[in-house]
Amino acid sequence: AFAFTKDELAALTPRDLDEYERQVMAHHSLSEDERNLLKKYRRQVRNRESAQNSRARKRQHALKLEEDLEAVNQQNKELQKK
Repeated sequence: AFAFTKDELAALTPRDLDEYERQVMAHHSLSEDERNLLKKYRRQVRNRESAQNSRARKRQHALKLEEDLEAVNQQNKELQKK
């Protein structure tokens, strides 16, 4: 069986896992436990990427809201001058 440390797993990409699987498969077929472990690692990598994308979207949304708020505040100041 194979295992990755948390740091190694955090650095892996789906492409890395595919390459690792190809290397292992060149020497022997995967046992059911190894297939399940690889499946778990793939899920963890996908989830990590999904969480990163979600956080980035949230930051973008917050920035957009701040820009909109600034525009509305500026418009409000201009209307109060009249």
